[in-house]
Amino acid sequence: WSNWSNWTTCSVTCSGGVQSRTRFCLNPFRGLDRPACRGDNQEERICNNHPCKTTATKLNGGWSSWSNWTACNETCGGGVKSRNRTCTRPSPRYGGADCQGEGDEIKSCRTFKCQVQSKWTTWSPWYPCNVTCPGRIQSRSKKCLDPEGRLDGSVCRGDDKMERVCNTNPCPGEYNNMERVCNTMSGAWSPWSSWTFCSASCSGGTRTRLRSCSNPAPQHGRAACQGKVGETQDCNTHPC
Repeated sequence: WSNWSNWTTCSVTCSGGVQSRTRFCLNPFRGLDRPACRGDNQEERICNNHPCKTTATKLNGGWSSWSNWTACNETCGGGVKSRNRTCTRPSPRYGGADCQGEGDEIKSCRTFKCQVQSKWTTWSPWYPCNVTCPGRIQSRSKKCLDPEGRLDGSVCRGDDKMERVCNTNPCPGEYNNMERVCNTMSGAWSPWSSWTFCSASCSGGTRTRLRSCSNPAPQHGRAACQGKVGETQDCNTHPC
């Protein structure tokens, strides 16, 4: 045999290839019947079996669409709801940059005031009436409290104050219809009121009207009004 040749160039540069070398059988006794050289004239071996390096371009990440908002965590009085997105369209690869910004978003919801079952306190006593004849107004009040006992006048329905005239007796010496009223005035009737509705719609009913001895009322022991306070008359006398 001759010497082995040099190894050939590897068939690939990475991930495993093959290279080979050869030799020749030399016969110094040409023309004689001699046996050929024993063994192989070629051998192979694996080469460049290290992994190949990637040459892919860096791929930066991108955001997905926002999800739907979650339900508000409160029904009133102020709550929060949220939504999110993911860095998957595409995901960063080959050393590319992550997505910029936040993956979650939160905002306020249902910020309106909750309705509470507030209620009134009892009426206060009437304020004293410190005059002895008409012209004075006295009042009383109440307060609106929420379930925890705090003042909350914006919730309760109705008025928080009531007024009335007090000491309805005429003042001594007051003027009435441009005439001087004396302290020794006798009583006089007021005008009749309107008739009430008939007590029956047919076959005979009654209706009434009233007046009062207040125009003026008798003072200091003088005479009261003469006559009846009320009148009654028949009405709707037609047959049913």
